[in-house]
Amino acid sequence: AYRSKEYQKAAEQYDAAAKKKPDFNSLYNEANALFQQGKYPEAAEKNMEAFQYAKTSEQKNMVTYNLGNSFFKTKEYEKAIDAYKQALRNNPGDLDAKANLTHALMEKHKQDEQKKNNQQNKDQQKDQNQNKDQDKKDNQNQQNQQNQNQQNKDQQKDDKGNQAQNK
Repeated sequence: AYRSKEYQKAAEQYDAAAKKKPDFNSLYNEANALFQQGKYPEAAEKNMEAFQYAKTSEQKNMVTYNLGNSFFKTKEYEKAIDAYKQALRNNPGDLDAKANLTHALMEKHKQDEQKKNNQQNKDQQKDQNQNKDQDKKDNQNQQNQQNQNQQNKDQQKDDKGNQAQNK
C-alpha cells in the first residue's frame, strides 16, 4: 500500500502489525505513512516509539532524522535541531541531516527574530496606548479646569449681580 502511495491504508496496516508485535520496522513504516499524509505530530510520536526498538546506530539515525523532519514541519525548530543533532551523532556523515540541521537553525533564527519583533511591536503599541490614555487624561483635566473656570466666572457674575441688587 505504501509503494502505491495509499498512505492511510499503509498506516493502518503498519499499525495493525505493530499492535500484534511492536518492532522497529512496523513503527518506523507507520511513522513514514503518517508523515506522507501530513500527520506530523502523529508521525513524530510513532518515530519516538520506533526509537525504543532501534537496535543499530543506522536505525537510530533513520528515526531521529525523520523525527527532525516531523518537528520541522510543525515549526518546532528547537526540537528539530535536537533531533537532527542526534541523527548526526548516530551517523556523522549524513549529509541530509547536516543540510536539514542548517535549514532548521536558519528557520529558528527567523522565528526568534519574528518573536523579538512582535514583542517590540507589542511594547510600542502598549507605549502608544499609554500615551493615548495620558492624552485623554490631560484633555479631561483641561476640560475640567475650563469648566471650573467658567463656573467661577459665572459665580462671580452672580455675586456682582446680587451685590448690585442689594445696594
